[in-house]
Amino acid sequence: MSDSIQNRTAERNADSTPAVYLVLRQVIWYAADLLELLLAARFLLRLFAADPASSFVRFLYALTAPWIAPFSGAFPALALEGAVVEWASILAMVAYLLAAILLARLLRLVFRQ
Repeated sequence: MSDSIQNRTAERNADSTPAVYLVLRQVIWYAADLLELLLAARFLLRLFAADPASSFVRFLYALTAPWIAPFSGAFPALALEGAVVEWASILAMVAYLLAAILLARLLRLVFRQ
């Protein structure tokens, strides 16, 4: 008897969550995770005074520059003997994480049944 109830509950839960919602939710979180990873790498490279002449460092800086741009100048960067604490990177990471959370919640509201 309880197996029958569990099967019906599982079927109802599977049917009540549209596949589009699940895919969109995954896309949001994969994109947010990738962006957070890139911004964290940028922050660490700046913090440890990575050589900007390196092709990898140049590539990463160029790739993340558009994502940092809205936050540049909000707080002055702190430079200590070549190492730079780039507050714009931290601010961008927080802002994009909050945006992903809000977008995921909005998506849940749209697909709520």
